[in-house]
Amino acid sequence: MSDKTREDVEILGVNHTLAIDPDSLNEAGVVWTPAVRALASAVAPIVVAEAEARRSSSAFASASSAVDSSTDRALTTRILELGAGTGALGIALACAVPDVRVTLTDLDRVVPLMRTNADATRDAGKLARGSELRVAELAWSRDAVLGLDDAPGGGGGGG
Repeated sequence: MSDKTREDVEILGVNHTLAIDPDSLNEAGVVWTPAVRALASAVAPIVVAEAEARRSSSAFASASSAVDSSTDRALTTRILELGAGTGALGIALACAVPDVRVTLTDLDRVVPLMRTNADATRDAGKLARGSELRVAELAWSRDAVLGLDDAPGGGGGGG
């Protein structure tokens, strides 16, 4: 049984104090710091490049027509993290990359932990300019993915 309920980590140059719960959530309740740092370092430049490309195309489009708020929303880079656990990766990206909308997802029993970390990050004013952080339950599994084949327009494909 662990007495540790918080972990201090630095990811993408931002310090975070994240709630953890390894006792009741097992691997979902811990920060996998080396993996999160490596993935954040690999993904952040891609997200930044995508956001810059969207802004460049927006600048070109706005020179020839009016840009409304729906266009602004369409230009927001969206990140969906599946099985986010503590939310460390998505939180790090939302803090380091401007103008992204990050949605952290995991099973229902993990959502309170993610929400605690997302709220603490928001309350501390750590989000990058224009970035948003959301939390949602999403139960995904092999069976759920295979069920998409049965849905109208599903990807059955077959041979």
